Amino acid sequence: MKEPEKMQFADFLSTIEMKSSLSSFQNKLRAVRTDLYEPEGFIDILDIILTSVQDHAADIDSLCRFNIESIGGQFRKELLKFTHISGAKEEESSAYRVFCLAYRLLCELEFHKEINNEPELHSIHNYVDKNHALFPTEIARQLHFAIYLMPARIASRALRDPAISSFKDFSNSVENSIRLKKQWEDENLERSQRLEALSDQIKKLSSDYNFVNLVHGFSSIRTKKNKELFTAFVSAIVLALLLLAAPAIQISFILVNLNEIESHKLTLVYSLPSLVAIELFILYFFRIVLLQFRSVKAQLLQIDLRIALCQFIEGYSDYASKIRKQDASSLKRFESLIFSGLVVDGSDIPSTFDGLDQLTGILKSLKGNS
Repeated sequence: MKEPEKMQFADFLSTIEMKSSLSSFQNKLRAVRTDLYEPEGFIDILDIILTSVQDHAADIDSLCRFNIESIGGQFRKELLKFTHISGAKEEESSAYRVFCLAYRLLCELEFHKEINNEPELHSIHNYVDKNHALFPTEIARQLHFAIYLMPARIASRALRDPAISSFKDFSNSVENSIRLKKQWEDENLERSQRLEALSDQIKKLSSDYNFVNLVHGFSSIRTKKNKELFTAFVSAIVLALLLLAAPAIQISFILVNLNEIESHKLTLVYSLPSLVAIELFILYFFRIVLLQFRSVKAQLLQIDLRIALCQFIEGYSDYASKIRKQDASSLKRFESLIFSGLVVDGSDIPSTFDGLDQLTGILKSLKGNS
């Protein structure tokens, strides 16, 4: 059978022309002798098929585009041809072709829509299944095509439809979107973990930097105090030497001038108070410097202690944070120790007038003796 011309109409069976052609075909078909057609019951089944085609004309027009485009023109010509021919042989051939073409339309309709609950369609399929081998060879081949091969052709055409391709592209896009979403979530999780790690590192560096600055401040104070300690030490040595130098000079003078000392006894007696006063002044300042030396040493000890405490304050704070839930003042002693002022015990350091009072007392005693 030649490839017929394709239909280009928006409607096919619903047109007035096709309705009229189907009605005329059925009217003439009911007038023919049924015993002239094989297999038995062919005319009745053909009439049922045409009735079903007319009953489902709207569905066939909207769904059965494959057969309408491939055999629609041929189907229309066969309907018109049957109503105008008069020879029995030609009528028989045309009736067989109309049967085959109408059956293809019903098969495609069933492919697209669930209509198996109609008894007429069941009787049509049962008749074709039972008798398709009794039809002429060309008609049997077309019936075999409609039953077994045409659904595959329709499905293949549907899969190549641009709308289906767009749907497949949409499905691929959805899969790609899901994959990209999963990839973005993994990347965001990785970035979040990196940010948390960097945040923790920055906090640690900030904490370390703060403690380094604190230790650096204490170290600066320690350097100054070391200089004060050295100055106090040197001053104490100098004053100690001066304290020993005055009597040593006096004794040396006496030893060197021992022969002449008898004539200068009175001079030595009058110079003795001055020597004692000088010794007392030197001793007074020596005591001040010595106490200053001891005070600076105590301050250095406290600074060293605070530098050492700064090395474990962070760990201590982490540990104490657990204890603070039970005791909110757990770090007060630590903080009071770290940030308290340097203790300088000045209770034993004499004031400047203490030495003058002592010297006044000595002078008064000397005048009384004289």
